[in-house]
Amino acid sequence: MLRIDLDRQLGQLQQEVISLAEIVDKENNAFRRGS
Repeated sequence: MLRIDLDRQLGQLQQEVISLAEIVDKENNAFRRGS
């Protein structure tokens, strides 16, 4: 029971990290173009 819960939370965390990484990547690209 708990294991399934942890797996689901881990999956959500991974999605959030991926989203954050994409945002950071866009920011970095914009910054490089701007300078």
